[in-house]
Amino acid sequence: MVIRKITSAVTCWGFSLEAAYHIDLADRFRNGWELVPFYRYTYENLQTGGFAGTDDNLPTGQGQRQFHTFGLALFPTPQVVLKIDYQFALDNAPDSPRADHLLGAVGFFF
Repeated sequence: MVIRKITSAVTCWGFSLEAAYHIDLADRFRNGWELVPFYRYTYENLQTGGFAGTDDNLPTGQGQRQFHTFGLALFPTPQVVLKIDYQFALDNAPDSPRADHLLGAVGFFF
């Protein structure tokens, strides 16, 4: 769990929780393949207070965001990862845009 707090004229905070399960595919594939499904939840509150601790926008929910991320990571070797995830975002502001997206990535360790 990661908790962040930034102190300035306007304060904000947030946290993330992640769960993952490693599935060993070495008995089906060569080179020690591994599949890792995961879920990540992130909450951000970008407006916990304004000038002198007051914020007229806070009752609207503006800046209170939640992100839900579902994904899979596939390790064909211990040095290479193929990753795909889908994230949808919720913002409590009445007219906020939605920011759902699908991401893919390739990573390597050296």
